[in-house]
Amino acid sequence: MATGLFIVGLAIRAPFRSQYAYHWDSAQFALAMGEYDLRIGQPHAPGFYLYIVLGRLVNQLVGEPHAALVWLSVIAGAWLAAIGYLLATSMFGRRCGAGTGLILLTSPLCWFQSEIALTTIVDSALVVSFAFVCWLAIRKGVTWTRTIMVAALLAAVAGVRQQSAPVLIPLFVYVFWGWARPRGWKLLGATALVIGLCLGWFLPTVKSAGGLAPYLELLRLKSRFDAAKTVWGAGGMSAVMRNASLMAIVCSVGLLVAGIASAMEFVHWVFFEGPASKSAVYRRYKTQLCVLALWIAPPMVFWTLMYVTMPGYVLNFFPAFAILAGLGLVGFSERVAASPEGKRSWALSCLLAIVVATNVVVFAAPVNWTKYLLMDLPLTGREIREHDANLATCFRTIRQNWPSRNVVVCHCRESFYWGFRQFEYHLPEYQNVLLTSDPSLPGVRGTQKWIGYGHRTTFQNDIRIPEGHQILLVVPPDESVDVFKSHFDTQKAVLITDSALRMYLLQP
Repeated sequence: MATGLFIVGLAIRAPFRSQYAYHWDSAQFALAMGEYDLRIGQPHAPGFYLYIVLGRLVNQLVGEPHAALVWLSVIAGAWLAAIGYLLATSMFGRRCGAGTGLILLTSPLCWFQSEIALTTIVDSALVVSFAFVCWLAIRKGVTWTRTIMVAALLAAVAGVRQQSAPVLIPLFVYVFWGWARPRGWKLLGATALVIGLCLGWFLPTVKSAGGLAPYLELLRLKSRFDAAKTVWGAGGMSAVMRNASLMAIVCSVGLLVAGIASAMEFVHWVFFEGPASKSAVYRRYKTQLCVLALWIAPPMVFWTLMYVTMPGYVLNFFPAFAILAGLGLVGFSERVAASPEGKRSWALSCLLAIVVATNVVVFAAPVNWTKYLLMDLPLTGREIREHDANLATCFRTIRQNWPSRNVVVCHCRESFYWGFRQFEYHLPEYQNVLLTSDPSLPGVRGTQKWIGYGHRTTFQNDIRIPEGHQILLVVPPDESVDVFKSHFDTQKAVLITDSALRMYLLQP
């Protein structure tokens, strides 16, 4: 079953892969494959060094950095469904495993993140692998072999996405302090091994920043840059409410029908099951529920107090909800099958078929009514296709009409989905200029303008357009050419493309 889920996961994800960098971070990760340098935002702090290393390994087969990172996401998404099935089966039985595996296989949230070059799905697959080995250690004994596996996976999570490792520490401690014998020595040994393995990615990360002190300064600048979105910065309680509501929306969209059915089962269990039944369930699943609580609660608290800007942020704890949803589907189907008109043999199969069919339609063939299920979150294959098509139109128009030696492409702001980084990566033969600075970069670079050429990023105080060169102004959606007013005479700008991404030409 796990092998089948993995193979099907690869098969259904391969056709929807993004061809162009979907996000600013996607492009900077691809650029970091060639030049890993935190001082120029390739990538931004804290570094994600192991993610870049894994991308480079895949690139040995693919031969194109961005495509390699997308294939890494595809593989991770397929692995997530397989390992999620194994974990849920080990915890609650094969039927819960089947529900969990199919949710993770077809969830629009997991499916979408498996098609773009970001760390979130790779991180999620590693987190679930870590939780699986933790559960095996609890169930079968915390041997030294499993101690090494738990430590290695925690270090791998930290290397791919540093934000996810600290929130796994409570589960890590629970495994060793509650189940290991001798617990003190194994906890100490596992901690030392985690630290030792983390040095393998931490030292090159610090070296890229120019040393420990510059690296810590980068973290401080990044923290200050993001402070407005956090409760401890300028965000206040409104940030808490925004983060909590977005996490709730994303998780509900990720589950869809499975979430509705499992929520109904939970309500029935709370209000209509007797104390004896509840006590029996608690005794039977006490350890499993404790593991899931230690997995879910720390990251939810962390992201509530920090900030959530993209749906993929929840993926380090969403699979735990998928397991609970799988358990809820089993209970819901058993109640339906127990009714006079129910049929025990097909109740769960029909429910899982509805879950899968809904997920597939929402992601792969969205129609008008599905946008209400997604609550306007961009988590469909159409979103990827349209984004690719719009960028492709711009790149093709530029290459067909303006030789690279005669034009400068200008960007006014850091647009995450349509900006400087995408053009810098996919149009390396053209000079791309970002006219604003980024205060999260160190030293004078935090006040300078960006220049991208030949997959290399440099910085200057002032941008001088060579005489005789034409200027292309890139205007993202929801903005106008007026954003360039402080830099150019936009009244002379001529519109040349009018798609989601508009471009204007300024003659010399």
